[in-house]
Amino acid sequence: MDAHVFRRVSHILAGILSRARLERIHEPVPGITAFSIYGSGKKQCLLFRAHRSTPVFFLTSRSPFPNPAFPPAYIMRIRKYAEGRILGEARINWIDRQMAFLLPAKENTPEKWLVLDCRNGPAILASLDPAFETEPVWPE
Repeated sequence: MDAHVFRRVSHILAGILSRARLERIHEPVPGITAFSIYGSGKKQCLLFRAHRSTPVFFLTSRSPFPNPAFPPAYIMRIRKYAEGRILGEARINWIDRQMAFLLPAKENTPEKWLVLDCRNGPAILASLDPAFETEPVWPE
């Protein structure tokens, strides 16, 4: 998926996923992360695979894979900060094929960002780079 396709897909997904609740996060197959999401009155599954040349980033009506018994450490970290939360505003860095959702502050935890990066995979960050949404400078 090149940056221009990601730009269009991410804007569509941002409208669908903002204000949706993350119910479950797991890695059913090594390298593929599944996010069970409830929003707009229906349950969906966002499948995400980070890969330099062929990332996967789409919604489906159900998870096609079972949840494994022992998740990897990075999934446990994402669950700690994101599971059960409502996805806030979306920010898109289409040049680097990244999409970030604000995870509002909870009782004892400050707000965080769930970043879906097509090169490096999903991550939880305390803050985004100030130039995250900066548009490229186009030649005249």
